Amino acid sequence: MGITTPTEIGAALGMPPAEATKLLTRHQWREGDVAQLEAAAARLGVQVPEPVSV
Repeated sequence: MGITTPTEIGAALGMPPAEATKLLTRHQWREGDVAQLEAAAARLGVQVPEPVSV
């Protein structure tokens, strides 16, 4: 069980099903994708760590 259909994925991430599925299956990220993923993580209660400077 779990979140498996495009509709469920979209609902969990707070975006239309097709957009959510594309975001999670892209081979190359586009401008704004990281912000969308961070927003989705926050919506799901996942804390995103700050990037480490090298």
